[in-house]
Parts: sequence; structure tokens; C-alpha cells
Amino acid sequence: TAAAALAGAGQGACRPAFQALTAETVDPDRRQQANAAMTLAVRSSTLAGPALTALLAAVLDVRTLLLGIGLL
Repeated sequence: TAAAALAGAGQGACRPAFQALTAETVDPDRRQQANAAMTLAVRSSTLAGPALTALLAAVLDVRTLLLGIGLL
């Protein structure tokens, strides 16, 4: 779908920047742990985000949901 393509393009554009920032700011002996933590965070949010949004959409009205997303 278009949303998946947009998300993939966004991650493709941002991922190298995150990796470069990690390489510059983290000591070499801790870089593997930092990269693993970053990957875990990205994958977890990619999986949990849509499910949490669907749950909130079922519980909240659309206006409140969009306002909450906008405030994030």
C-alpha cells in the first residue's frame, strides 16, 4: 500500500543517519549494543504502533485520537 511505501521510504532515509550518529557518539566497544538497542526500538515501534493505534481508535473518538497523535 501507499502507507507502507511511505513508511519504508522514511525509514530508508533516516536509518543511515541514525547509524552514522551512533557511530560518532558511542564508544567502539559499546557500538554493537547501541545498534542492537536502536534496531529493537525501531522494530518494536513498527510492530506495536499500528496495533496500539487501532486499539485507541476503537476506544476513543477520532478527534481525540488525532489530537493525541498531533501532540506526540
